[in-house]
Amino acid sequence: MTVRSGPPLSISAVERETGLSKDTLRVWERRYGFPRPERDPVGERLYPLEQVDRLRLIRRLMDAGHRPGKVVGLPVGELHALVGQRLPASAQPAAPAGGLADLGRFVQLTKSHRIEELRRALAESALRMGLDRFVTQLAAPLNRVVGEAWARGDFEVFEEHLYTEAMQGVLRTAIGSMPASSFSPRVLLTTFPSEPHGLGLLMAEALLALEGCRCLSLGVQTPIRDIALAAEAHGADI
Repeated sequence: MTVRSGPPLSISAVERETGLSKDTLRVWERRYGFPRPERDPVGERLYPLEQVDRLRLIRRLMDAGHRPGKVVGLPVGELHALVGQRLPASAQPAAPAGGLADLGRFVQLTKSHRIEELRRALAESALRMGLDRFVTQLAAPLNRVVGEAWARGDFEVFEEHLYTEAMQGVLRTAIGSMPASSFSPRVLLTTFPSEPHGLGLLMAEALLALEGCRCLSLGVQTPIRDIALAAEAHGADI
């Protein structure tokens, strides 16, 4: 993994980079002794980049189902080893027709910053495969490959964001092209306040729309109270 150099980051910047909330970072600091931020002259937390990269690995492992108490205290070498472990065959997402080599084409387009080509390639794949197969057989495994590359440090944060925006754009276009139904169940979609990632939400919306559901998306990180209010206001069935 490439070792980054540069000034330490504020707690707000770490929250943006890792998706870990400020409260989570403070709780881990007290409970597990990590992270170990420095302090600026007025007492604000500053996080060295090597700690930020370690937090990124931890977040990736949490996304894969690991509990914080089991991974936060691990040395960085063990974190890398866990990230590098492959899922059992039964838990692997389905590969696209072209296999891993086909996924590599999308990864290379992202890594070489050919974003317009990436968008076109994703859109063409969605048209060729159909939305159902595109989501389950290409988007899902490709997201995993990109996420693992980000966790290893092979992708910069901005490159992962560029990929995510390209994929989200293709999914939104496909969802918007589907006819709406007046008699299907209404599904409210969002994430809890601690979850800032919305790509999985769009993938779920695409599959639900294919089944005829009327989806109302609130985006990410909606307060619990507002989820309940929105469900009541819009008569959500799910």
